[in-house]
Amino acid sequence: MKKDIKKIFLDTIYEYGLLKEGEKILVGCSGGQDSVTLLLLLHSIKDKFKLKLFVCHLNHGLRKEATKEEIFVSELSKKLNLPFFSKKVNVKDFYRSDSLEQTARFVRYNFFKELSQKLKVKKIALGHTKDDLIETVLMRILRGSGLMGLRAFKPLSEIEGMQIIRPLINIERKDTLSFLKNLNHPFCKDSSNLDTKFLRNKIRLKLIPFLIENFGACVKEHIFCLSKICWQDYEFIEEEAKKFFRKISSISEKEVKINLEKFQKLHISLQSHIFRLSYQSVKGDLKKLTFSHWEEVKNILCKKSNFKIVYLPEQIIAFKSSDKLIIKKVDLKK
Repeated sequence: MKKDIKKIFLDTIYEYGLLKEGEKILVGCSGGQDSVTLLLLLHSIKDKFKLKLFVCHLNHGLRKEATKEEIFVSELSKKLNLPFFSKKVNVKDFYRSDSLEQTARFVRYNFFKELSQKLKVKKIALGHTKDDLIETVLMRILRGSGLMGLRAFKPLSEIEGMQIIRPLINIERKDTLSFLKNLNHPFCKDSSNLDTKFLRNKIRLKLIPFLIENFGACVKEHIFCLSKICWQDYEFIEEEAKKFFRKISSISEKEVKINLEKFQKLHISLQSHIFRLSYQSVKGDLKKLTFSHWEEVKNILCKKSNFKIVYLPEQIIAFKSSDKLIIKKVDLKK
């Protein structure tokens, strides 16, 4: 049965409250089938919601066709009579210890943040589909993950003060392709999507077809449902953890002190979340923090370790001092 993509798109917007009347929306468009579908669908409801749309495109400088893609999105924006903004960067110049994919994501979100501040736009629409979410869940499973990672991404999330909306999250990639074919609308094909040296591509091209062939087509829907369950459960646990974190902690810019007597009366799940919140409070994010770091901290609290200090990423330490667990930023170079 042919799917009504526009109906699914609108149902998703209403279900998760993704749009409000009269809002400004920055639309990320790479020129690929999913982001072009997103742009066309948003344009089709622009008058209905009285939206002001801005199109943005980041040229990563990674592939020879990148300039053609930038021109394509520019011309499409012009055809739709929408303001267009682009930036060209060489992602390799920013590459450090993260993977190239992660570096590209970092550069892309910095561009979104820079542009959203300039245009005074609070919401950014991205073309992530149901398939993107399923692939992300499988990536997280293979790399090791808890509830937070298994959520993958949500229809509405906040990153560094920006609201990210994903109206295509209930739509499969094959349906965005059908949508564009029915319109006879062009889009750009990313040649790097066929390169299996990238984990996401290997999952898309090899693992998922294997799972479908051996365990049935329903496996994709099961993974999608797993992610939705994890959104709900993680959000509940996180909200509870935040309540206790505020009650039992003394928080400053470079240090968090946790009341150990109250901390150790809590469920182990809340303890691990409070530890993560403490680290995030000191560092600003959770990058490089792993489950093994929590295991080390738990061991010094249970006296299962001869060590008194746990060295965490980015020159942060955790140690037990009298009746407190202290997570602190230090200068280890001194």
